[in-house]
Amino acid sequence: MATLQIDDSEIDHAIWNLVEGSHHVDDLESYLNLFASPLHDSRACAAIDKILHNSISTSESSKLPEVISLLESWAAQNNPKANFYLGKFLRQNQSYSDGWSRALKAYSLAGLNGDSRAYHNIAAAYQNGWGPELDLTKAFEYYEKAYQAFPDSLTTWALARMYIHGSGVERDIQKGISLLIAEIEAGDYHLQALWGSMLRNGDGVPVNREEGWQHLLNACEHGNEYAQRTVGYCYEYGYSVDKDSKRAFALYKLAAEQGSHDAQESLGGLYLMGEGVKKDGAEGIKWLKIAAFNGSGDAANKLGITYLKGIDSIPNASEAAIWFQYAVDKGNPYALWRLADLYDEGNGVPLNPEKSNELHLRAAKNGHAESQFKIGLRHWLGENLPKDLHQAHKWISVSALQGFSRAQVALGDFYAQGLECEKSIDKAFDWFKRAAFQGDVLGMERLGYAYLFGRGVEIDYAEAINWLLQSAERGSPDANFYIGEMLRRGVGVQKDAAKASSWMLASAESDYAPAQYELGKMYADGEGLEINLEEAKKWIQKAADQDNEDAKKWLLEQLKIVN
Repeated sequence: MATLQIDDSEIDHAIWNLVEGSHHVDDLESYLNLFASPLHDSRACAAIDKILHNSISTSESSKLPEVISLLESWAAQNNPKANFYLGKFLRQNQSYSDGWSRALKAYSLAGLNGDSRAYHNIAAAYQNGWGPELDLTKAFEYYEKAYQAFPDSLTTWALARMYIHGSGVERDIQKGISLLIAEIEAGDYHLQALWGSMLRNGDGVPVNREEGWQHLLNACEHGNEYAQRTVGYCYEYGYSVDKDSKRAFALYKLAAEQGSHDAQESLGGLYLMGEGVKKDGAEGIKWLKIAAFNGSGDAANKLGITYLKGIDSIPNASEAAIWFQYAVDKGNPYALWRLADLYDEGNGVPLNPEKSNELHLRAAKNGHAESQFKIGLRHWLGENLPKDLHQAHKWISVSALQGFSRAQVALGDFYAQGLECEKSIDKAFDWFKRAAFQGDVLGMERLGYAYLFGRGVEIDYAEAINWLLQSAERGSPDANFYIGEMLRRGVGVQKDAAKASSWMLASAESDYAPAQYELGKMYADGEGLEINLEEAKKWIQKAADQDNEDAKKWLLEQLKIVN
């Protein structure tokens, strides 16, 4: 990989001396993010780990203003490296006033004094809208400047892709390819790996999987970490090759040891699952932590899952909560709902419905279907959130459209009752059917009920039994009750009070009040069971305790008879 050889160790040591010992995670992460290969990375990672687990509360000020002052003082002496890192720091920490304009000035001075990395970073900022408005023409101009100063691998790649895609410049596929081929033939294996991926994916060029694969393999053999990680991924998931976890592990390990954070994350996962290597929880956690501390929210989320489920370790919800929170702080959308669930249950963290609502709402806005359903359900029931049928209908509808089966059942209930929508038994049936075909126990129960009573569909007792049985097998007390009633009354099946009583008992034991009342009556009347007034009163009392009106009336009548 062609890189501009600049010794940044003096700046690295100076900044580390400032942030070492800080009790602010941001200080240590800023150090790690500032340098491509930080000299004190292991010590910084260990310090972050300590802060996270000690919950250190400090009134000590952040060291970041001191970092800026140091870089500004060196930059004032026309030090191009100081200007480069000042620009990079300000671009990454745009909470500082005029962050981008100051970053651009510092980068420009660094570029004028021979540090072509600065021009590359200006280009990347314009290309991605990191600070300035997205401007592909300016991005191309600065990549061109960086390339003319020093054609390193990343700049050559970025410039070539802009030509190939006609991004910020008139499209010229041949020119883009020529830029790549010239450097590849000169021995740039990083560009060869990137070119291999481009060919395999048809990224602006005709797909050629075989040629692309050969480029990746060759770059792998020459130790390129990007190629090792990419080929490892192909072997792990069987992407255009036979799955081979051992090869995937070996390649990920090589790339991880070269500092590839994506490979470190993947390697951690293989250790935890014991795929391609003997299961080793400690090694898996070690590699996931390295990736997490270097910016991977996905790795932090995986650590949370590891501790929550106890993957090759003892389950530890408190530890899981630390990592889910760390992942949330890094913008990981999947950790939001996992952390919300912990606050829901008071599992590893204090019970906190307000915090749970906040996290679920953020996850819902990020498109997480289960969180959308939970927010909708809470608004529907008025539990932990104000009762608001409009909000309930909105979030449940979005979740149902994404295929979340429990939301589909709820939306069917909305249509069946005409809540915040025009009543439609047909639409209700359709949503129940979608949920049922996903194996949702409530969807199956609702669908069986619809066939039993002809709600949105013609009565079909065979279909009713089919869906109610499936629901009952998954533990639905309602389904057990309806099957019991069908057997008791001979609806669609041969009348059999004895069999009916066993289904009714299963439902009653699940605390379903209508079944408790009917089972009590069956004991009282000797219907499929020997007459047993004590059992009758027991079950009917249970139903009455749940405010079942029929049960309360029956008990009242018994009192009158006694008196």
